Formats: sequence, structure tokens, C-alpha cells
Amino acid sequence: MNGRYVTVSIPGKNTFLTFCEVQVFGKLAPSLPHVLPKSPTDIHKPIGVNIALGKFTYQSSTFHSTGLSGKAVDGNEDSDFYKNSCTHTNKDFEPWWMVDLTSKFIVDNVTVIPRGDRCVGTMAKYEITIGDSKENGGKSNPRCGDKVNISPGEKHIFKCYGMQGRFITVTMPKVKEFLSLCEVEVFGEQLINSVPSLNHISLSQFLPI
Repeated sequence: MNGRYVTVSIPGKNTFLTFCEVQVFGKLAPSLPHVLPKSPTDIHKPIGVNIALGKFTYQSSTFHSTGLSGKAVDGNEDSDFYKNSCTHTNKDFEPWWMVDLTSKFIVDNVTVIPRGDRCVGTMAKYEITIGDSKENGGKSNPRCGDKVNISPGEKHIFKCYGMQGRFITVTMPKVKEFLSLCEVEVFGEQLINSVPSLNHISLSQFLPI
């Protein structure tokens, strides 16, 4: 729930009210102007800063030099692979893509846009995992929500409800397939006392692994 005022009352009675302490736990809402949604689909649009933008990324393999993992965090949402805007793995079993936020974050939403040009088939199943382990591409971390079928080029929002972690992974579970993502956006806020890692001063996100 969002709000500025928190009230405690005893309803329906004329009596004394006395407290020794009231504690409220939560987080500061983004300081953004209130805008009414233009349509029902706008209601669920993430609000805030994309904390994955420009961060370090990895994937299970790289099919071609034009499909590097960093293409999913470059801010370009074009779903046409031939416009140099998407990642691309080999045909791996349970292919994965991962972003390193460099410190621990409270994650509210993850937005995924898979490849959507003419060379893509039907919808595919995706899952998101969030946590502090990078082993096996972070696939063993806790899952955000359910596994979801997403159509080619569709922008899908996974609701993670405050899950915490440094590594965000997108996987196609239980299939041998290509994984091609055109953008992944992560919305949340940095966990207090979580210090960014200092060993990531490189351009490795733009190199195949």
C-alpha cells in the first residue's frame, strides 16, 4: 500500500486510546508526479528507473557477434534482431541470460522483450530467477512468479514483489532452444548497506563468453 499518513483507531467505541510505540516498515515511494493511466494496460507499467540499463551481462553461449548479451540492456526495445538490438544464444538446453546489478537490490518488476521479427516461431515459455548466486547462470536462485508463455516481440512484465538479489536471470526452462532477448528492464531500489562490487570495471558485457 502507498500513502503518507498511517492511522490507528478503535472503531465503533467511545473510549481511551493509548500507545507505547507505533512502528511502520516500508520503503520510500518514487518522487514522481501522479499520472492517470491512459488505458487499462498502462496501469501495470513499471514506474521508476531501469536499474539493469548498461549493467554487466552474461549468457549461456553466443550464437553470433551481433547477438552479444549486452544488447538486452542497451535501452533499445526494438524486437527485430536484424536491427542489431537483440541477444542470441546457441541452441542450448535451458538457455539462460543474466544481468549482474553489482549490488543487492529489492526488485519490484522485471520486463522482458523477446525477439519478434519474421524469423521467430510461436510463443515460448520463460522464467525469471533472482538471487545472489551466479552459479549455472543464476538458474538455481528463487523464481520470480510463474513460468510464462510470451509471444514473439511481446513486452511482458514479471511482478517480483520485493524479491532481493544481485543477479537477475531469464531462462527458457526444460527445452533445447535459442534464446534471443531484445530488452530486459529491472525496476526496484538498492538494498541499504549493499555496496556495489568494485571488480567490474571492464567492458566484458559487450564480449561473448
